[in-house]
Amino acid sequence: MKKKTLLIFAAMSVAFAMIIGFTTGCEPQLEERDCVVMLGDSIFALSEDETAYLEDLSGHIYRHYYQNGAQLEGGSIIARDDIEDQYDDAIRDGDIRTIIMDGGGNDMLLGGDMEYSEELQAEIFAAWNRILDKAASDGVNNIVIQGYYVTDSGGVTIEDLIQTENYLLAAGAERGLNLVYVNPATDSWFANRRPSQYTTFDGIHPTEAASERLANMVWDAMVANNIEQGAGCRYFNP
Repeated sequence: MKKKTLLIFAAMSVAFAMIIGFTTGCEPQLEERDCVVMLGDSIFALSEDETAYLEDLSGHIYRHYYQNGAQLEGGSIIARDDIEDQYDDAIRDGDIRTIIMDGGGNDMLLGGDMEYSEELQAEIFAAWNRILDKAASDGVNNIVIQGYYVTDSGGVTIEDLIQTENYLLAAGAERGLNLVYVNPATDSWFANRRPSQYTTFDGIHPTEAASERLANMVWDAMVANNIEQGAGCRYFNP
């Protein structure tokens, strides 16, 4: 009788554990991959929706240095650091194999009514050059740059965004960097929608659906270019 009671108790315990597992769920633990850093502005930082989607897709947690209001050139609007400063902070904290970043939106007055001038463009490209020079010198292997989409009120056109893409691809190649550019301005998901459909009430920042689309674009580009698809950071010797 005692043996039968123990067997019944054991069976009930297993069933209870299964019910608890089904009802509470269990979130998989993401692996930290600290040789990958994210730099940029509020497109990443404001809601961090894109970061969450991207890290779920990759199964990894990356180091984050992006800040709301960050600029490439001329300091920042509200951020403590501009994007070059973010890079400097990140490399001081440890070796970098891959950078995932955006930048220049606040410089280009995305969402503003001021004209994107040749003088401003030259300043932005100079800032990009400084960051890319540092990355090449520090042994960074990969840089994934996410560009910007077009907004209703922005002074930046799709032609400006394509020009930035072409410039950065050439600049990365000159330095021997595996630089990949993700351009939402030419993506069909964005092109088939009005800006008001993929931006929040402020007309600038991405909705959650747009953040998910951006994360998928970045991850697809990383997969296509074999970026962070293999061994973890412990095998990395810059």
